[in-house]
Amino acid sequence: MTGHSDSGRPLSSGANSVKDTSARLSAGKLQPPPHTIEIWETSRLKADPRNARKHPPEQIKQLRALVKTYGPIWPVLVRENGLIIAGHGRLEAIIAEGFNEVRVIVAHGWTEEQCRTFALADNQVALNAQWDRDMLGVELRELRELGADISLTGFSQKELERLTSGSNDPGPGFTLESAYQILIECADEAEQLKLLGRLRAENVKCRALIA
Repeated sequence: MTGHSDSGRPLSSGANSVKDTSARLSAGKLQPPPHTIEIWETSRLKADPRNARKHPPEQIKQLRALVKTYGPIWPVLVRENGLIIAGHGRLEAIIAEGFNEVRVIVAHGWTEEQCRTFALADNQVALNAQWDRDMLGVELRELRELGADISLTGFSQKELERLTSGSNDPGPGFTLESAYQILIECADEAEQLKLLGRLRAENVKCRALIA
């Protein structure tokens, strides 16, 4: 993408794909909210002040590395007025890498409820997935053998070392999301302390958290 194109133009192939998808969904009695895929200048997009998802500098650095390697391939979901529904972090990375145009999915006629619900779901639903550690390790080892830069995958160096070691033992302090953990909610501090004491008495490795 460059700054020489007319901002706001639809992507012809993408638009046809959207129409075909909408037709199939309509045939199945589903009525998804309408949208189009277009190219906009990044200056038209506005951050949502109610965005509850934070993007620390380290994550933006990772996103920038992907943009530098693959280009600005991610679309950003926006309202018709340019307010971002999903894609704040990726847009920040795209702008930081010097691109002034971005592919957008324009949510035409979406209600306030639809926009805000999807904004939360877009982030949270992805977090509910889990890794198959064995398959993940195989994939990372093979990518490394192919000469790929596996640091682009977003795992820390410590995680990559553990995952590519070929050992099934994650080792102490392993923090990958697929490590087995349980979060127990307590009614109050007294119940938390009582439960913590009982678990430690049973040699369960645990610690107290205060939300």
